[in-house]
This record gives sequence, structure tokens and C-alpha cells, in this order.
Amino acid sequence: MAESVYKVIELVGTSTESWEKAAAAAVKRAGQTLRDLRVAEVSQLDMQLKDGKVEAYRAKIKVSFKYEAGLVLVRSSSPDYSDRRGRLIPHGYDFFGTGPSAA
Repeated sequence: MAESVYKVIELVGTSTESWEKAAAAAVKRAGQTLRDLRVAEVSQLDMQLKDGKVEAYRAKIKVSFKYEAGLVLVRSSSPDYSDRRGRLIPHGYDFFGTGPSAA
């Protein structure tokens, strides 16, 4: 069996209804732009409060996806965005292509 490498990123999903829906929102968004999602782990749950009442549920998750050869993830000061291939680029990172898979 060939060896594989996976990248892990953290995302925060929000919901006005529940932590489950907050986590699902983060996974759904990641699935729109990242390929080969493998595992999502809830690492933190919290709530946004307003006037002593719950305004939103937040779930911080760690998502792993298969690392593509030819791409290098480096730190950046840019906000979240999707590149021209539709990949989610998390806040603080940029992909720089080093091969044909980066086009």
C-alpha cells in the first residue's frame, strides 16, 4: 500500500440552533472546496452570548484532507478565500504551486 500524507486545518462553524449544526456547517463548507476529506474532529464548543442569551453555537473542528503533490501551504496574512480551482484557502495561509496539479 502506498503511503499517504494528510493536511489538518481548523475551521469554526456557527449555527443559531445547535453545536451539531455548527459542526456540520463547517464540514459542508470545507467539502465544497477541499477534496478527499477524511476525518473531522470537534476540538472545542462555545457559544456567542448577547444580553445573557445564546446568540449562536460555535464548533471548532479539525478537518483532514489528502495532501496533493505539487502544492505547498505557507503562512500568509490574507483572509479566507477560494483560489481559481475552488480550494478553500484558510486565513493565514496560501497555496503556492510547484507542479502541474497547482494549475
